[in-house]
Amino acid sequence: MVKAELIRISSDDVCTKGALTVNGEYVCRTLELPWRGNKVCVSCIPAGVYICARTRSPRFNETFEIQGVPGRTHILFHSGNKVRDTEGCVLVGKTMDSNVCYVNDSRVTRAVFMSTLVGVDEFELSVVEG
Repeated sequence: MVKAELIRISSDDVCTKGALTVNGEYVCRTLELPWRGNKVCVSCIPAGVYICARTRSPRFNETFEIQGVPGRTHILFHSGNKVRDTEGCVLVGKTMDSNVCYVNDSRVTRAVFMSTLVGVDEFELSVVEG
């Protein structure tokens, strides 16, 4: 099974910044909400190991859903630039300013993320605090 790791590099009261690897290879930067007790649409998910399954979202088309998050559903990897775009999901981007909660080139990066996982229907995701 393909293994991915979301490494949370920093977090404050506005956002959580990280990096995503697939099978040990760096893929992109990530942007999530800060930790707020795993509350729906206002918090990032808890650190842990999850299965991500390929899904089709009415809004984001084909993507992956993080499954098995206690009390949460529809946690997707998707495009967006600002923390308000996350809605509790994980945004992917090419670069990130260390002083601002913002990822760049998100749509292009999501395409790269998806091309990395061509032919993969599910993968294991470890979410770790850096």
